[in-house]
Amino acid sequence: MKKFPHVKLLLLLLLASVAILISRNVYAGIQKEVMFTKGQIHNLVQDYIESNMPWSKDAVRFEFASQGDDVVLRGEKISHRITELYNQGYIGDARFSVKYYDRNTFIRESIVRVKMEVQRDIVVASRSLARDVQIGEADVHVVKKWVSRMATNVVSDPREVIGKRLTVGTSANGEIQPIYLKQPILIKRGAPVRIVYENGSLSVSALGYSEEDGVSGGLIRIQNATSKKTLHARVVDGSMVTIDFR
Repeated sequence: MKKFPHVKLLLLLLLASVAILISRNVYAGIQKEVMFTKGQIHNLVQDYIESNMPWSKDAVRFEFASQGDDVVLRGEKISHRITELYNQGYIGDARFSVKYYDRNTFIRESIVRVKMEVQRDIVVASRSLARDVQIGEADVHVVKKWVSRMATNVVSDPREVIGKRLTVGTSANGEIQPIYLKQPILIKRGAPVRIVYENGSLSVSALGYSEEDGVSGGLIRIQNATSKKTLHARVVDGSMVTIDFR
């Protein structure tokens, strides 16, 4: 039997080439190219915000400050994770990190900047209101405003202001702020009052007159109508004050 060493060599080279081609095809089947367009990245960040924010979806609007570029990645199993940087409370200017992984191995990061505004109820004056006016139902109403921070000097419920007095005047549509509110006057200067003297279970009342304006729970000077003596008493309502001798 004749031997053909060159034929065997050709067969070995052919088998090696086929093995290389198969391995390349297998590798190409595992590796894949994944593209995240900037629009897709913005949608991913917006979905993350809407899933974690304390506001309802219709009460928030977004503006993406950073346009960014498309992200093209190659890997076997591409995934992503989004986190908010610095715990900014999902309002105002915020930054979010989008990290990309291949089989849980970090490969790239995108930083997305977003401006978020929240729609908030704010109580405003329905007309010009003077200083010291007592606010009635018709004097105020609620409007919705877009805000980029949750200010503490905002009133959202009209019930918090109705019946109180303004320490400063305001124009129509001016915001009614808590720092500009004070309790209504229950007892006016010169008004007759019932003075209740309390000492434990003992209670005695007498007629008197207020020497100054008084608000609920406030201390005012009153004069006993019989003794003409001036005392300090606490306002209970529009016609009664108490003096506690305990």
